[in-house]
Amino acid sequence: MTVVIGFNWLFLHDNAAAAIVDGKLVFASEEERYTRHKHSIGEPPINALRQTFLYLKNRLGIKPKDVDAFALNWDPKLFSWNVRSRQALAHFYKLRDYGISLNESNRFNYTTILTTILSGDYLTFARSLVRHVILSLGEEAPSDIRVVPVRHHLAHAASAYYFSGFSSAAVLTVDGTGEYESTVIWKVKDGSFEPVLSMYTSYGSLGLLYQWITHGLGLGRLEGPGKGMGLAPYGERSKYYDKLREFVKIDPEGDEPYAILVNGKKVKSKDGEEWDSIYSYLAENVIGASHLTGTPGVS
Repeated sequence: MTVVIGFNWLFLHDNAAAAIVDGKLVFASEEERYTRHKHSIGEPPINALRQTFLYLKNRLGIKPKDVDAFALNWDPKLFSWNVRSRQALAHFYKLRDYGISLNESNRFNYTTILTTILSGDYLTFARSLVRHVILSLGEEAPSDIRVVPVRHHLAHAASAYYFSGFSSAAVLTVDGTGEYESTVIWKVKDGSFEPVLSMYTSYGSLGLLYQWITHGLGLGRLEGPGKGMGLAPYGERSKYYDKLREFVKIDPEGDEPYAILVNGKKVKSKDGEEWDSIYSYLAENVIGASHLTGTPGVS
């Protein structure tokens, strides 16, 4: 029997945990259900993990020490060093605020902590979270907790493929951003994933642009994209489609399948804040959402 538990890392939003036993999903739960905070923004999935462990033990007789691996939805090696170190530092403070120790002895070894932060190895902190939850249940925590990082877009692609019923498929993942990419096209056969095309976030993110547009429609920042996709089949092509084409250039034969345009020029940036300004500017011009302010300084 193979038991894998997956949970969110980093602590961004909609944090959750799920258990897979012999390739089948047996339990899943979101943190917001327990904290009563919509989207559980920035909240470690402590309660979701706890309920996962309880379900496995009470319903299936599987104890925490029987779990083979824990899967995360990001891979730190794919981030730049600066991003990795910032994330590790942020998660150190987050776990400390929740009273979670970073080692089995319950003591803060600052040399180890500093080394971990500088190396950007947040897997150490993930193991600390798992250990904390297991001990809070009065269970024995394994000394060799195995944590497996998963490329963010691969996690999205897998969730679509494995529940599709197809053995071979093409999978399109469009997100705000992964470790470094915003859109990926996958060729999948018999569970083997091959990325056919990858679009870097620095060249633009259709996911983030869509988020800003649906936010401008009054559907919210985190809920807007999902609601927009749900409502889309009921709509018809409108003036907004042609307006949007002024800002998004599609070039399937070029090196970049698409590009974000401002004043007719391609925009490329690695600064997340600048991109937010660009997307809010485009959303304001596409749908006329006057409450989205901020004209980007694009050279």
